[in-house]
Amino acid sequence: MAPTNPTNPALPRYLEALWGIEPAKPRRGPKPTVTVTDIGRAAVALADNSGWEMVSMKAIAESLGMTTMSLYRYVESKDDIGEIMVDEGLGPANLDYGKHRWRASVAIWADAFATRLRSHPWLATMPMARPPL
Repeated sequence: MAPTNPTNPALPRYLEALWGIEPAKPRRGPKPTVTVTDIGRAAVALADNSGWEMVSMKAIAESLGMTTMSLYRYVESKDDIGEIMVDEGLGPANLDYGKHRWRASVAIWADAFATRLRSHPWLATMPMARPPL
């Protein structure tokens, strides 16, 4: 990761990939065979089947047909995987709720959030190493 600058801190590699930002410095090595989204989907599927406690770098890599060490081309640590799982589990924001009065917008947002939590109950119990980005 690039050195940090307090006025313009570098984004983690996985966030650049999730947000479609080209890295400032291309990485050496083989071309990527999966995306960070693929990794997130694999981790979510494992958590949905067995709980977030059973998600490991090894289990994710095996489900994607990769080696554990090859995942480190995409993420820095397992903490990054947790954030990717939350992003994938919650899904994209529903922008329709901003078209209503504030109470209706809050109700729509809360209902959508509750639906996602029911779909992925592990989201409510998974510890986070840092606040979600």
